Amino acid sequence: MGQIGPSHRIPGVVYQSQERLQRYVDVGVLTDETLVSAFRRAVGRFSTRTALSEINWQCTYAELDALTDRAASAFLRLGLVPLDRVLFQLPNSKELVIAFLGCLKAGLIPICTLAAHRQAEIGYLGRHAGARAHIVSAAEKRFDFIAFAEEMRQSIPSLDLTIAIKGDANLLRDGVHSFERLIEAEDGAEARRRVDAISHDPYQVALFQLSGGTTDIPKIIPRFHNEYLYTLRTFMEFYGFDETIVAYSGLQWIHNSSMLCCWGPAIFFGGEAVVGGSLEADDVGPLFDRRKPNWLLAPPVLLFRLKESGWIDRLDLSKVKAFATGGGVQQLKALLNGAETVPMFGMTEGLIAQGHPSDPIEAKYHTVGRPISPHDELKIFIPGTEVEAADGRGR
Repeated sequence: MGQIGPSHRIPGVVYQSQERLQRYVDVGVLTDETLVSAFRRAVGRFSTRTALSEINWQCTYAELDALTDRAASAFLRLGLVPLDRVLFQLPNSKELVIAFLGCLKAGLIPICTLAAHRQAEIGYLGRHAGARAHIVSAAEKRFDFIAFAEEMRQSIPSLDLTIAIKGDANLLRDGVHSFERLIEAEDGAEARRRVDAISHDPYQVALFQLSGGTTDIPKIIPRFHNEYLYTLRTFMEFYGFDETIVAYSGLQWIHNSSMLCCWGPAIFFGGEAVVGGSLEADDVGPLFDRRKPNWLLAPPVLLFRLKESGWIDRLDLSKVKAFATGGGVQQLKALLNGAETVPMFGMTEGLIAQGHPSDPIEAKYHTVGRPISPHDELKIFIPGTEVEAADGRGR
């Protein structure tokens, strides 16, 4: 192991004490790996496997590695420097993943926000984190994200770059950079050299993840390279997944649940992440039929639509490990003609609980699952009291 603890401390970020970090190093939770080194390891082992796919598009690990090198190089060429923060305000798309990995490679820190956020949320989070760039979609017809990003540039003092994905030349304004054109302008070999020169700290913030909490304004939680990677690895071990995982999420991909429990484990460990931007049955049904995901985070509304349209009855679900859902496991299992369905629960601050196919029916139907990490620290209290439940069940 190298140095334990970050080499540089970002103002406003609370880092763990040296003693606490040492304890987790000693039990093997924290290592010297970063998300970048983990992705590169997956590329080295599975270069020809499909890493990312849409219904009519797919790319291998080698191709995704090259694309994200060029994205990282483009970000650096724009004047961004390691530890700069970048606002992500994107719908589910392959560009979200490419830009996210590009930021990690460049040493930049994504700030995870939702496409539905507006001035109150983006303004607060952007100012609070000192964001320098804002990535939006130019393809949305119901809202002008380019104009909105320009407003944000005027109200967030640190913000001076707008990057648009899927930006038709006629839609882009002055000062707005097309993500696709930035990538096209980069030479692959030069981009790799530039990226290889970036130093990555396993104890440093990798991303600021979104947390709704109980306040009117969402919060962002710092998640660190090696601890986030630990959770990704623990998720894979909990279910016994390997590179054959084909993961789909109908939830927001930028949110913690999708990132830690779906496309993140797939991308960082050699599997396939299946992107679907629509929740309409006539879009999702053919996507499932072609890409055949075997692990799914599917919101109930999507499953009801698939059932009503007849897609559930036409799809082969025999290879699906499980559908994970935040509630209504028993009802959804019936809706899915008996396909395995498990509960899930998570907190951006760290705890991830999942049901396992081997769990008793009572646990899958009436609980939120169990912690996937043996090192989670939690207490369960009898409801309405501060008395710890002796048997751990809280009742």
